[in-house]
Amino acid sequence: MAKLPGGGLGIAYYDRIDGSLNVAAKEDSGWVTKVVDGGLSPEGVQGDAGLGTSLFIDDSGTWHLSYVDGYNEALKYARVVNGVPEVLELVDEGFGVDGVAHPDGQHVVGDDSNIFVTPQGTVQITYQDSSNGTLRMATGTSNA
Repeated sequence: MAKLPGGGLGIAYYDRIDGSLNVAAKEDSGWVTKVVDGGLSPEGVQGDAGLGTSLFIDDSGTWHLSYVDGYNEALKYARVVNGVPEVLELVDEGFGVDGVAHPDGQHVVGDDSNIFVTPQGTVQITYQDSSNGTLRMATGTSNA
């Protein structure tokens, strides 16, 4: 949950039944909910996106989310502007660090993520590598 710049609240949550990452905002007409990632694809494939969601809403009203893709055990990032997902990005697939492969194969990453956006627009995501109990941090630019 995070405060909206004009007042009110925004919520991001994982719908376990539908396997989807959703956002909801309180508007004059009530709660408006949208699917950001996951759920049933047009090809009929069921997704599993949104586990461990973290939400940050910046001063411009852009929503930034970090979360786990449950099928791939990977950390993802989403940027939502005016209720529309503009960016869905894979942050860490768990295969290595800084271009060096893990000798024991793919790690389970993304648990306990926390997202923060600096006033300069730098996106910082801290999260866990559950395979070895290591705290990780990913940094990027929002380009909003």
